[in-house]
Amino acid sequence: MLCQASLPRVQNSLDTVVFAITEKPLLPESFYTFECATQSSPCRITSVRRVINSSTLEVVPSAENGIESTHAAEVSISFDEPMTLERFSDVPGLGRFVLVKEGEIHGAGVV
Repeated sequence: MLCQASLPRVQNSLDTVVFAITEKPLLPESFYTFECATQSSPCRITSVRRVINSSTLEVVPSAENGIESTHAAEVSISFDEPMTLERFSDVPGLGRFVLVKEGEIHGAGVV
């Protein structure tokens, strides 16, 4: 064997950290388009485990109103279609994603 490379993972969901980048909050259970490299799929944030204010690094006590702009959150994302994903640490160019709604990028993160 010449190489011990890991294979891409085909997934129906992803546990990750997402960073909200628009004035509108990222809303759990709201639909977005997950775009990663040349792939895209409708998706939704199925759970929010922890939200951090990136300005103060304090944990936000509640995400009832969604993930506010400039906050980062540990989330689970569910895809409508299976996605082939590469870890950012393995292939940086293929391990980044954005969450798009109505033509606007609402969030970004890494696999």
